[in-house]
Amino acid sequence: MAITPEQQAKIDADEPVDVPLSKPFKLKSVDQRGELEEREITFVTVRPPLGEDLYATDKAKGEAQKAGRLIAQLTELSFGQAGRLPARDFAAIGEICAAFLPAGEATGGTS
Repeated sequence: MAITPEQQAKIDADEPVDVPLSKPFKLKSVDQRGELEEREITFVTVRPPLGEDLYATDKAKGEAQKAGRLIAQLTELSFGQAGRLPARDFAAIGEICAAFLPAGEATGGTS
């Protein structure tokens, strides 16, 4: 999935980007009262990364784990939830995450 012009404009402005999912899923979490809640997720919002977000990728083994850790840092998804996304959605969200980074940082390069 290619980055849309609207998404690129938000990336360029360092603003959060919504990524629609090809298949909605149920996200379970605990609310402020300690009760389990379930909501359907149809898109994921990727926020611009901070330097400290990149620390999470240091322990990753391989590019897929690195992408999963970055997705978990920049969205409301956990690392495990990111790993259970359809590959198409994982790649689309990873592409947005990588687009926020300076050249070379998405794959650990130094340019």
